[in-house]
Amino acid sequence: MEQGYSMKKPSEIIVSLKTQGKDILEVKVGGKAMNLSETEIQI
Repeated sequence: MEQGYSMKKPSEIIVSLKTQGKDILEVKVGGKAMNLSETEIQI
């Protein structure tokens, strides 16, 4: 998936699924993005 191009802040999200029948065994999410700011949150 691509997003943000019209705002000049492009990013690409890559998602993959590993399935067996109707069961989802694995989900991977990754991608590329432009770093516009940085925020630190303590949990």
